[in-house]
Amino acid sequence: MASDIVDVDGQVHVHVSAYLVVGRGKSMMIDTGTPEHWPDIERQLEEVLGHAQLDYVFPTHPEIPHAGNLGRLLTKYAGAVVVGNVQDYHLYYPEFETRLSRRDSGARVDLAGGVEVEIVDAVIGDLPNTRWAYEKKQQVLFVSDGLAYSHLPPVDDAADGAMHRAGDCARLSHERSGPLGVEQAIFVTRSALFWSRYVAIDEHLREFNRLIASHPVRFVCAGPRGGHFEPT
Repeated sequence: MASDIVDVDGQVHVHVSAYLVVGRGKSMMIDTGTPEHWPDIERQLEEVLGHAQLDYVFPTHPEIPHAGNLGRLLTKYAGAVVVGNVQDYHLYYPEFETRLSRRDSGARVDLAGGVEVEIVDAVIGDLPNTRWAYEKKQQVLFVSDGLAYSHLPPVDDAADGAMHRAGDCARLSHERSGPLGVEQAIFVTRSALFWSRYVAIDEHLREFNRLIASHPVRFVCAGPRGGHFEPT
């Protein structure tokens, strides 16, 4: 999903990602998108799921782009359960307290058909309860804000948070016209991970290498547009 921001050079987008993992019998939504995007998210869910149930929702952490539609999802799908580090979520959604199921890092959620989502520690997280997810069958790592995907170098006149321009939506990293630059990484890190300026990053890099050694990765899901994948 993408929100439009207008700067002096034209339209700039801010990306908000939400993913749907579909197994043979069950499904899980990873992050929820913002309330602004609910009509599009609801439509896409209905296109993919049809009359099937959404079984699990895994918000990586309780910020609006990641958990802002949680109440709408739980209302629409009466059987859905929220999993992950759900501490304090009952304060936001007391009416859904019985549908919060805390799953610590290392917990696995079976979606059937060999599709299984594991909750893992966030190597790079912006909140203490940020968690990542890993799907083993297709070797997909869902990294929340940890490896944010930017198309656009910092633009002085753009609104804070501007990530890419019109025409760059729904592109994978290998579809870009050029390589990602250091200035883009700096921009994203400064915007979302303010604490990183106060710590040495070396241990985080070593921990990330250990993670991908034990969890081989083919796809990193921090993309610019909500989507889904289905096992083949």
